[in-house]
Amino acid sequence: MIELRHVCRQYRAEGRPVAALEGVSLTLAEGTFTAITGPSGCGKSTLLHLLAALDKPTSGEIEVAGVRLDTAGEKERTLYRRRTAGIVFQFFHLLPGMTLEENVSLPLILAGHGAGAAAERSRDLLAMAGLDGKFNRLPHEVSGGEMQRTAVAGTGASPAFAAGRRTDGES
Repeated sequence: MIELRHVCRQYRAEGRPVAALEGVSLTLAEGTFTAITGPSGCGKSTLLHLLAALDKPTSGEIEVAGVRLDTAGEKERTLYRRRTAGIVFQFFHLLPGMTLEENVSLPLILAGHGAGAAAERSRDLLAMAGLDGKFNRLPHEVSGGEMQRTAVAGTGASPAFAAGRRTDGES
């Protein structure tokens, strides 16, 4: 379950407060798929950064999978990102010296899974993404679409929340 209650996020620009989000409230049930859409500058990325615990709201409450992100300390937010939030950035952020399997395994290992279990889970996730037989390739040895699918497969390591941005340059 994802709940936002009266969430605001302000930044300062040229000495003035600028509202990126103002009074956002919403509830998303577990297991649902939701698209956040809107024009450039309307707060989509800010909302995703808040849900991924990469930023904190100026005010309001955010709870994801039982974790209060607005009040959580940095250690709890780090654990949340490792265990709960799966993020696909606009640029895939795959580690170039690691195989596709190792890139997908890394978040699992950081979350406390053993190397063997992480490797098995990453192979399953990569196979579901249509990358069976490419587990041992390095990112530069696969296409852009295959890198994107690897990044998406990596979000399967954190099933409670997965977020992504379009990778075609559109907002």
